[in-house]
Amino acid sequence: MDNWHVPVLAKEAIRALNVKAGGRYVDCTFGFGGHSQRILEQGGLVLALDVEEKGYKEFVKKLGARSGKLDKLVFRKENFAKLGQVLKEVGWEGVDGILYDLGMSSWQIDNSGRGFSYLRDESLDMRMDNRLGVTAADLLNALSEKDLYGIFNKFGEEINAFRFARAITRARRVSLFKRTEDLRRALKTEDIKALARIFQSLRIAVNDELGALESSLRQAVGALLLEGRLVAISFHSLEDRVIKNLSKSFRQLEPIGDVVLPSDLEAAANQRSRSAKMRVFKKRSYEKSEN
Repeated sequence: MDNWHVPVLAKEAIRALNVKAGGRYVDCTFGFGGHSQRILEQGGLVLALDVEEKGYKEFVKKLGARSGKLDKLVFRKENFAKLGQVLKEVGWEGVDGILYDLGMSSWQIDNSGRGFSYLRDESLDMRMDNRLGVTAADLLNALSEKDLYGIFNKFGEEINAFRFARAITRARRVSLFKRTEDLRRALKTEDIKALARIFQSLRIAVNDELGALESSLRQAVGALLLEGRLVAISFHSLEDRVIKNLSKSFRQLEPIGDVVLPSDLEAAANQRSRSAKMRVFKKRSYEKSEN
């Protein structure tokens, strides 16, 4: 698989999707195609969504047009919040499975140059989709202390959210934020977990990640055929909370099995997999859910 992104819980996710030949499956987070390739290998048809095309182009180059698999894959450069619209455009009225792998790829963190990591001095961008208008720098330079506190507290669950918000509003009086190093200097902390939480919260706010996820999941429930599977892999508690509550919000969805975690072997081989949690749901009829 691609060195830029080794899919987390790949075997477990494909097994949970219960892929059948000729079935229709949506990979809502295509990345570099690790999950989609496995679905194709089992005879499934794939509709793949991603806000970037780089991974898809690399996938096509790697797989090759002569493989016979690419004609079973439809790619759309789109946020999964528009799942229903894309399904309508391609003429898929119902699907057998939908997959979300919400983790960021190693390429996004290490090679995109968009400031996702506090470890690199890069532009404070943090947009996953460069068509979005507002960057992390825009938020840091324009939001009030109260609003910054809200972002750090809600999306980072950061205990020192107020102190960091105040430090930012003071620092920008001297010079505006442009790069990740500007933010690190303003925060004045060597607590790497706090830095990670602040960067995470800004990324979530810039991309409206939780709002997009909630919207997409609502559309996914409607798109699934009866007995269809929804598989979601999350990497922090905020995402997992949204996913965990699916069966409470939608009585058509029945949780299958327990939460799946990476094996010790996978966690050792891929440190970024350690926080992953996979939840699996099956769509059933209203009648079954009421009995």
